[in-house]
Amino acid sequence: MTNRDLIFPLVVVPVAAAFLLIGLMLFFDRNNKKLLTAKLRTGAFLLSFSWFVSCGTPQPTCYDVAPANNSPVFNMSNSKKAGDTVNGHIYGPTYPYYAVVIEDKDGKQVLQSTLVSPKEDSLTAQKNQFYFILDPSLPSGYHQLRFYGEEGNSISRKNLLDEFPFSIQ
Repeated sequence: MTNRDLIFPLVVVPVAAAFLLIGLMLFFDRNNKKLLTAKLRTGAFLLSFSWFVSCGTPQPTCYDVAPANNSPVFNMSNSKKAGDTVNGHIYGPTYPYYAVVIEDKDGKQVLQSTLVSPKEDSLTAQKNQFYFILDPSLPSGYHQLRFYGEEGNSISRKNLLDEFPFSIQ
C-alpha cells in the first residue's frame, strides 16, 4: 500500500463527516452565515483533495487503446500456402512505401522481399489497404514476416514496424 492509500481515508472520512454534520446543522438554522461558510469550505476542500488523489497513476479502463501509427494488420492465419495472397491494412500510415521481408525462422536468410504501398480499395472503399503474393517457391516450414517503413522505393530495412511468425504448408 502506498502512503496515499493510507492518508486518503484518514483525511476524507472526518472531513466528510464534518461536511454532513454542518449540512444538518444548516438545515435547522438556515440563516447562520458562519455555518454556510464552513460548509462551503469543507466542500471545496473535499473536491480539491479528491482531485489531487485522482491525479496519480492512470487507472486501467475497459476501452481498447487506439493502435499506433504505422501498425500493420495482416488478414492471414499462422499457416499459409506458397503462392497465396496476403491482405492487410495499415493504421495511420506515415511512410510512402512499406517493405515486406520474409526470412527463415532464424532470420538469417531472406526468402522474399516486396515493396507495398497503402492504397484505397475501390471495391470496399477502405483506405490504407495493401496486399502481396507469397512467392510460390517458398520452402515449407516456419518463417518470419517483417514489416518495414521505407522512405523511398527501395528496401533499406531500417525502420522495423512489426514481425509476424507464420508457416508455409
